[in-house]
Amino acid sequence: MSRQDLQMFLVEVFMKKSIFTMSLCFPIILFLSPIETQRTFAQTEIPAGNVSGTWTQANSPYNINGEITIPNDSTLTIEPGVEVIFTGHYKFYVYGNLLAIGTEQDSIKFTSAEPDSGWHGIKLVDIPTSNDSTIFEYCTFQYGKELYGNGGSNFGSGGAIYSEIDKLRISHCLFRNNSCFSMEPFSGAGGAVAIEGNPIIEYCVFRWNESLINGAAIWIFGSSSNALIRNNHFHHNIGSAPIGIYHSASPKFINNLIEQNYSNGEYIIFFSNDGGNAKIINNTIVNNTCSLGAVLVNDGLALFVNNIVYGNEPSQVYFDLPSSVSFKNCLIEGGKEGFTGAAFTGAYENCIDADPRFVST
Repeated sequence: MSRQDLQMFLVEVFMKKSIFTMSLCFPIILFLSPIETQRTFAQTEIPAGNVSGTWTQANSPYNINGEITIPNDSTLTIEPGVEVIFTGHYKFYVYGNLLAIGTEQDSIKFTSAEPDSGWHGIKLVDIPTSNDSTIFEYCTFQYGKELYGNGGSNFGSGGAIYSEIDKLRISHCLFRNNSCFSMEPFSGAGGAVAIEGNPIIEYCVFRWNESLINGAAIWIFGSSSNALIRNNHFHHNIGSAPIGIYHSASPKFINNLIEQNYSNGEYIIFFSNDGGNAKIINNTIVNNTCSLGAVLVNDGLALFVNNIVYGNEPSQVYFDLPSSVSFKNCLIEGGKEGFTGAAFTGAYENCIDADPRFVST
């Protein structure tokens, strides 16, 4: 074969391989191109004002460019996989009905384009009792920042969610890096969530939230509050009492894990019930750090049943005032003799002081 014939043969082979390779790549390019286009170009700008209807994954992310409101008698539905990005420190008012229902595979995210300044949280107030429930399921809330005084909000509590309604369910959600700070006294509570009424909060994770005054993770307040808080994990929250129960609130606080929180104040869980009747059942409260006691009781008639309180520094239970709180069937390190602070005058029945022998770290 001549050199010229060899060259022609190699060119022909190369061209066939190139065409074959292109034929394989071409459908892949067709398959990938719409996805890449959607991720790069599909977004929706939301101006200040009223919102309703459906926010779809196909049109996500939704950039919030002002304070928005769901009016009464209106519903906003947010599809799984949607990302809601607040471009400034804007509030989201709900007077109607909000359904943000994600899935385990496609959660919904509420976040800020500027984490340092954050967004101003969801405010659930003045919703008629005849309206349907607002539901958050498989959602992430991050960088919500509540400010009060000095030109801040008139709410003063709840970095990500502030609610005064009964018809609210929050489940399988993640609250992280939310905060609440105040320029006024007796405000700045609820780094992630501040609630009154009878909502359900379950199977959620609260971590790295912060508050100035009370309830770095969650603050429950008001004489009408009979909230159900169950099966949640509270860890690495920072503030004066990561969990606060206040103002005659009577929640049911059941089967929660509260660990490795740090209070720059006196306590991890604060009960100042003013006659409230909180029920604290089946919780594990371990390895938290504060200045007085992991559980601080001011007054009230809380019932403390079947809880493990162990490994907290500097003490497990501290009484700010003489209290008749009842402890039943609990494992408390140091026992009744380890209680600190004011006199304890309540019931202490079937409780033990023993190593709980946890099977994992």
